[in-house]
Amino acid sequence: MNRLIEKAKTNFKKNKILLLVFSLLWIVTVVLTLINYNPTLGKRSYGNFDKDETVEIDDKTTISQTMFVKDGTNAVSVCLVTYARKNTGTLNITISSANNNTIYANEDINVSNIQDRSFYTVALNQRLSAQTIKVTLSSNCVKGKAVGVYLTIDSELNNAKLTINNKVNENALCIRYLMDDNKLEFFSNTTLVFVISLLSFLFIWLLLFEPKYENFFVVMVMVLGMIFMFIITPLSVPDEMGHYHRTLLVSNKMMFSNATTVDETYVSYDSFMGYKNSQDAYRRVVEELFGPADVNKTQIDIHDPYNMYKICYVPQAIGATIGRVLGLNVLLEFYLGRFTALCFYALCIYLSIKKTPIHKVLFGMLACMPMFIQQAASYSYDGFIFALTFITISYLLKWIFVEERVTIPEMLVVTIGSWILAPAKIVYSVFALLYIFVPSERFGSRRNKIFAFLIINMMGIREIYNAIYHRIAIHIWRKLGWVASAETNIISNTLPTPNNDPYTFTYVLQHPLETLNLFIYTIRYSLKLWFYSSIGRTMCALNLILPLPIVQALPLLLFVTSFRKEDYVESIPLKASFIFLSACAGLMTLFGMLVGWTNTDSQMIEGIQGRYFSPLLPYFFAIFNNSKISLPKKFDKYLIFAQILLMFEVIVYILSYTFVN
Repeated sequence: MNRLIEKAKTNFKKNKILLLVFSLLWIVTVVLTLINYNPTLGKRSYGNFDKDETVEIDDKTTISQTMFVKDGTNAVSVCLVTYARKNTGTLNITISSANNNTIYANEDINVSNIQDRSFYTVALNQRLSAQTIKVTLSSNCVKGKAVGVYLTIDSELNNAKLTINNKVNENALCIRYLMDDNKLEFFSNTTLVFVISLLSFLFIWLLLFEPKYENFFVVMVMVLGMIFMFIITPLSVPDEMGHYHRTLLVSNKMMFSNATTVDETYVSYDSFMGYKNSQDAYRRVVEELFGPADVNKTQIDIHDPYNMYKICYVPQAIGATIGRVLGLNVLLEFYLGRFTALCFYALCIYLSIKKTPIHKVLFGMLACMPMFIQQAASYSYDGFIFALTFITISYLLKWIFVEERVTIPEMLVVTIGSWILAPAKIVYSVFALLYIFVPSERFGSRRNKIFAFLIINMMGIREIYNAIYHRIAIHIWRKLGWVASAETNIISNTLPTPNNDPYTFTYVLQHPLETLNLFIYTIRYSLKLWFYSSIGRTMCALNLILPLPIVQALPLLLFVTSFRKEDYVESIPLKASFIFLSACAGLMTLFGMLVGWTNTDSQMIEGIQGRYFSPLLPYFFAIFNNSKISLPKKFDKYLIFAQILLMFEVIVYILSYTFVN
């Protein structure tokens, strides 16, 4: 303890100016951010949310809507659209009384700063009594450079009347009004105090104690993960309900039961809007988090019709099982499962950063990106896959660069990880092939290396063989009449017709040029979106879109970090293999979604989300490191501090978004 205190004193003297600058910057960032989002934080909102169509608000368009608001309303939010272009000019939002023309707000907005497909909130100059108000939108923007507003068919507003250029429109604005709510305010204030305190601890710990990177980043992962556990509401993560149900089936096994049923208490989803972060979920957390379990013994069926591979649900199932054995309520049981999933991810990140001889800061910062943390602190098996990805590349780099014999425990970790990863996501198991770059001396002999390589890749080879045999070889053999038709039911026997039929292997084999064009068009159109989304551009189920400046800053930060001076630099052949295998994994992903998700009347491959490419990011950013352009290690703390600032912005934005919803 005394050594730590002395170290802190020494580092304080050495970093006194830096600590002061960081502290001031942190305080300014926190204050400005909270002021900016204050009209939404801790508020309850009512109104319309559905987005059915848009109207561009140029200098020749004026939109007005009257609507009834409840007593206590103090802000109004309008959902705007930028049409994915750079707009110029000013949008005016005026809010007044519909009866006496009293002005409650009159705000001019620079349209170039508007966030696409999000609610823009205008604070009122007073709390309103229950009354009918009028919201008017106009601009000085020319057509083609103006923002638009969303309209909805099904309005939930009372006395809503929409006019566009004084002509009555049958739709209504996608608009919400906000008011104070004691329970939501308590949740907001408690969360913000928790966030500010823990993030402050992180950067002070970094400056005063200079911890080992594996220790620092495992704590950072846990801090951010516990925050995301609560600000990303239950079932908002993509497909989380299905992942949760499969976790409960694994939990049944842990409780020595083969049942495909569970007490309905643990699947009580009141206030959980699937795929949408909901303010009602925040209220439920405040009201019921530590309430009684109220187990009623009524069993409902949650069987998995797809019979999916379930080993990757073991970390989540440990927490869920503990919660069920202790008789905890659905919220505690649910969050306990998220917590143990996060713990597994954090453990893998710790081992990864500890073992890798290079890219420690890069891997740590990648592990703390919004998309990685969201998936790791959820029931999704993506966090499990992300964790094994980091393990794979870290041990690979250690075996290549560190002149030590491969130990049996290390061999077991890599082998078990590769065997689990291959059936879960075969596209990522291709990276186990990179162990061919490990020098034979690490295994004692060339024969031992070949033997170890085959063991590590055994499951991957098996999965690839099965895919080739069932998807391609059987098709060819059927054409030659060598197999019975019953064995070929897994592929289509006829060409698809343009009536919403799915693409098939048959079509791909018989139309290679058309398939190639479809791949090229899809990649050209979506590559930028996939890249941003792999880091965290689109959270929840693609409906929570982070502000573009934050999303651009995060990969830029990673790009700069990739130039950090390292003790070793990957060879050109190894980097080329990173690129080649990443391309293979990406194309395999596209191919899988083509034949498993896309209909023949689609102009591009459907169903692909950015997080599918997140496991490729460690390999992607590693290729930029070189010996000619290098960033001194003394800049590590600046880079990490910048990430803490950006993650604070992400957290507050997610809170603000949810309260408006």
